[in-house]
Amino acid sequence: MPADSDLAQALTRRVAAAGTDAKHTVKDSVAVLMARRAALENTASVYDLAEAVDADPSLRAIAFHFDRVRAALAYELWGDQIFLGASILDDLLLHALREPAETDPVGATIRRIYAYGIHHPGFVVYPIHSLALYGVGLLQGADVRFALKPYGLLITPQTRL
Repeated sequence: MPADSDLAQALTRRVAAAGTDAKHTVKDSVAVLMARRAALENTASVYDLAEAVDADPSLRAIAFHFDRVRAALAYELWGDQIFLGASILDDLLLHALREPAETDPVGATIRRIYAYGIHHPGFVVYPIHSLALYGVGLLQGADVRFALKPYGLLITPQTRL
């Protein structure tokens, strides 16, 4: 089995070579972002970037190319069964772009994914409210829960107590 660093390098090459349209690649979009990275100094998040674009339409190119790079990252990661949400990719990519010494923000983003171990399988726990039946008053007083004691798992509706 290849080492994580080999997998990260191969993924970085695939993302950089990915097409964003008929004429351009991710590498082209990264070049635009790198040329304008000074405009990202005051953006701590993509929400700041969105607000900055609203205030200064000349920053639209940054948002446009940022979206293209993030979309290519997501496409390649998801193809490798690494299911990270767009907000995670946004944060990692923006952090890499804001780092003055970083020359390869796509590579830095992918290296961080592997370094942090977030490429490994996992699960998501969603809060459950009312289990629907509680919400309409059905099963009032009933003890509605699902337990798998050997695994330390208990699902129970949220209460207001």
